[in-house]
Amino acid sequence: MITVRDITAPTFTSVPGNTTVSCEAIPSVGTPVASDNCDVDVTITYNGETRTNGSCQNSYTLTRQWTATDNCNNTRTAVQTIAVQDLVVPVFTFSPPDVTVSCESLPAVGTPTATDNCSPTVTVTYLGETRENGACLDAYLLRRRWLAGDQCGNTTTTEQVITVRDLTPPVFSFIPDPLTVNCDAIPSVGTPIAVDNCDAAVSIVYDGETRMNGNCPNNYFLTRKWIATDNCGNTSSATQLVSVQDITLPIFTSVPLPTTANCDALPSVGTASATDNCTANVVIAYLGESTPGSGGACPGNYAIVRTWSAQDECGNSSTASQTITVQDITPPVVLSVPADAVVSCSNIPAVSSPTASDNCDATPNITYNGANRINGSYPNSYILKRQWTISDDCGNTTTAVQTLTVEDITAPVFTSVPAAITVSCEAIPAVGSPIATDDCAASVNISYNGDTRIDGLCPDSYILNRMWTAIDSCGNTTTAVQTITVQDITPPRLQFCSCAINRELRCYSSGWQSYGNRQLRCYRKYSVHR
Repeated sequence: MITVRDITAPTFTSVPGNTTVSCEAIPSVGTPVASDNCDVDVTITYNGETRTNGSCQNSYTLTRQWTATDNCNNTRTAVQTIAVQDLVVPVFTFSPPDVTVSCESLPAVGTPTATDNCSPTVTVTYLGETRENGACLDAYLLRRRWLAGDQCGNTTTTEQVITVRDLTPPVFSFIPDPLTVNCDAIPSVGTPIAVDNCDAAVSIVYDGETRMNGNCPNNYFLTRKWIATDNCGNTSSATQLVSVQDITLPIFTSVPLPTTANCDALPSVGTASATDNCTANVVIAYLGESTPGSGGACPGNYAIVRTWSAQDECGNSSTASQTITVQDITPPVVLSVPADAVVSCSNIPAVSSPTASDNCDATPNITYNGANRINGSYPNSYILKRQWTISDDCGNTTTAVQTLTVEDITAPVFTSVPAAITVSCEAIPAVGSPIATDDCAASVNISYNGDTRIDGLCPDSYILNRMWTAIDSCGNTTTAVQTITVQDITPPRLQFCSCAINRELRCYSSGWQSYGNRQLRCYRKYSVHR
């Protein structure tokens, strides 16, 4: 008898090999292969796995076991040992990107995120930042670093590189305002202010001014320029426009003073001077003179206005004037006057005219005022003062006087004198009445001066010279003589005169003697009583 028994356990011909894997790469449960000497269809059962923890949560050993059983329940086990380890560092799933920023725009510290192949939570730690200076104070690199660590101490780092640049120029926060100023009031250079996004103390340098000429030397534009520079050499400029203008008129510093002048003594044109706020040499022009209000009733009294203009280089001009009050206060000047003369009253010259000139009036008016008589000691001995008034057209007057000394030095002239006769001694004519005229006196006083006897050869033969004196009112005298030649050619006879009354007639001298209305001719001294 053959007893057949199956006491041999199956044999694993293939078992998943032992392995060391990362925690995220644990292989799936494998399928071992077993064979049996008798059973062609061995049953393999997976018995599961056991975990043996290691040094950290994600470092451990997994032991997987299978049992192979044949038909006779012979069994055999097989084991796969999987050494699980966490050797993989966490992986950053987000890290702040590298950036290039302006110095005033530094980003805040970011928050990276990381995952791990094994640890569900990864600890991310910010390690700070380091600075690498660049070419200028505000150009540098910032390196920010984070550390990600898993539960098994696997770590990794990430870095954000921030390139800090200062590309922004300073900004002027204050610039002197544009101005329009007069050329003598150009302001001093102002002080602008600038700020910068990075530099707290911006350097501002005055870059000078440029001039653009205008339409005249003192009208122009000044452009003042400043340059602001930050630490990194970024610059910006600012300008102030100063519009310079010359709108101020020149000022006269000296003008001939107002004056009063006679019409023939007008002052020569004076010299005015002026200054200007901008122009060194002011052009002064004499504009001439005007005579407002001239030609009135008194042409010699008027005003002359002399005017000057002062002009600067920009055409600003002002005027100044001098007023000359012209007056005619000088009387005419007598050039000639009919000469003073001593004249006879019968030869008084006719009135003639003096001549005169005036400093202002070309034809002064000459008016004869008549003559003033100053009586002398005799009616026809006097002084005639002939007077003329000479006036100009402004009423200034002067007088001219001619003095005629009138004398009566011409004796009267007898126009009729009793003629010389020869008579008998008894026929001596009565005293006649001569007539005389005078060149000045209308009536001449004729006085009989008596007669003078010139005895002849005998007592009754003689010559009688009767004489008259003609005297004018000035005492000029002339005489006239009548010569009576007396002769006695008649014999003598005694003749008595009859008288109304008895009286004694006496002869005191020879010749005719009057007694009342009678005449007695005496030849010698005797007396006749009757």
